[in-house]
Amino acid sequence: MSNESGSPRLTNCTFAANWAMSGGGISNGPGSPKLTKCKFVGNNSSWHGGGIYNADSISVMSCIFIGNTSQCGGGMYNEYYIPSSVLINCIFVGNSVKAGGGGIFNGLSDLILMNCTFVGNSAEDRGGGFYIPPLPIPSVSSSSTAYDGYSILKNCIFWDNLPEQIVNLGSGISVEYSNIQGGWRGFGNINEDPCFVDKANGDYHLKSQAGRWDPNSQSWGKDDVTSPCIDAGNPGCPVGDEPESNGNRRNMGAYGGTAEASKSPPYWRSIADMTNDWIVDSSDLKVFVDYWLRTGECIPGDFDRNQFVDSNDFAIFGGQWRQIGPGPGIAYDIGGCIPVDFPSSEVVEVEPTRFTVTVEGQYILFEDMMQANCCPEELDVQMTVEDDLITIYEIERFFTRVPCPCICDYPITATLGPFEPGVYILEVYQDAGFIGTTTVTIGPGG
Repeated sequence: MSNESGSPRLTNCTFAANWAMSGGGISNGPGSPKLTKCKFVGNNSSWHGGGIYNADSISVMSCIFIGNTSQCGGGMYNEYYIPSSVLINCIFVGNSVKAGGGGIFNGLSDLILMNCTFVGNSAEDRGGGFYIPPLPIPSVSSSSTAYDGYSILKNCIFWDNLPEQIVNLGSGISVEYSNIQGGWRGFGNINEDPCFVDKANGDYHLKSQAGRWDPNSQSWGKDDVTSPCIDAGNPGCPVGDEPESNGNRRNMGAYGGTAEASKSPPYWRSIADMTNDWIVDSSDLKVFVDYWLRTGECIPGDFDRNQFVDSNDFAIFGGQWRQIGPGPGIAYDIGGCIPVDFPSSEVVEVEPTRFTVTVEGQYILFEDMMQANCCPEELDVQMTVEDDLITIYEIERFFTRVPCPCICDYPITATLGPFEPGVYILEVYQDAGFIGTTTVTIGPGG
């Protein structure tokens, strides 16, 4: 597709196995198209932009670039000195070039990347993920200086790109609240395994003990680990469509701010942890002060998201002071109904030690058989931790439905933690009733 002097809106389009000198999938300029939920797969260009060649302002939302190839800019080539372009919630995977910019080549222009994921892109020369070329040598006869552009990367993930994640040889660049393999200077950046669900099969959702979206089954599943990218995005950005529980903070990566964002375990990461080092301390205070009285969207210290960093935000910060994370969380599964028949003349006694616990490292494995109505509207398991007291609540809920005249046993398995070494008291309640208590030792002798 070639766009000249137009502003088309394209939604749910697929550009696959196309070829052009520049812009194998789309060549744009002049023009300002808006692309939403489009796919660029296996396109090729001889020169610039295997997926997209862009020479003007372009908006790209929730698009996927896979296996596109070119000389420069495998996924996208952004031409020199053009108006600002924006990419939000996009995925670049397996794009490759012979020169620079396997994922994106940005030619000294203004470009914003928000919540994008770059994985497995490659360049034979430089910048497997993202590449900014050197500044041109100024002409002796020229008395003016060209604007060199500025790249802004927020809430992004760059992982397994070769030979480097990001290369900047020219214009200004700001990288904040992003997970960059090998590290990158900037507020809130981390360098930790993002814990993708299934990278080999193209699932770049983040693993979570609290729940993450499975696009194959169209349902929520749970994992035995939680990605450090959850609740690690810019704390001043709205959480958007992220489902509860979302920790009141946006995730990094392509699904951050969307309805498919992975859920947050309890006590995960504080909104005031502005340095993403798992503790709210003087380092975070220094960052907060840098943004004091700033206005605008997605200002990191704007915890109440009113586009102004003021005393209200400082009050929120103070309330989180010295909070340490990740705190202990709970990942659980409740099995199906096992019918229970009780003779009417017998009194049913519940053993106070009906549950079992075992320790594996810093985690507690909990099993129980919850006895509840056979048609509850919701069964839930929650946990609180206060000093050395761990309390588990097994909850049966009815909102509009009338309970049925039958009882079931529901097998519960849960993983609690991680916990610091020590001796803990674990108490279990079902609704308002006390089930039992035990002592758990974490660490040597546990």
